[in-house]
Amino acid sequence: MLWLYQRMMFGQITNPKNENLKDLNLREYATLLPLVAMAFWIGIYPKPFFRIIEKPVNQIVEKIHPGFFSRPVQAAALPATDESELRGKLPSAAAAH
Repeated sequence: MLWLYQRMMFGQITNPKNENLKDLNLREYATLLPLVAMAFWIGIYPKPFFRIIEKPVNQIVEKIHPGFFSRPVQAAALPATDESELRGKLPSAAAAH
């Protein structure tokens, strides 16, 4: 995939018809820039979008697994450890407490 991208974007122009092609015009920039801005916004702060899709996603999950949200949540079982084992692994400052 990287090889394909490199050849398309940075490779030699082999067709003489393509030598005079322009990059992007104003209309293409006007279409592309809002999409790029939204992509960055969703990547940096997705909470508003998650809030919008939360209800439909919950409805789909409820259709696929009825009662999924009404089941009690089970906590993960932690392995039993002896306190003396932990003292040897903790830094000296934390072990003093």
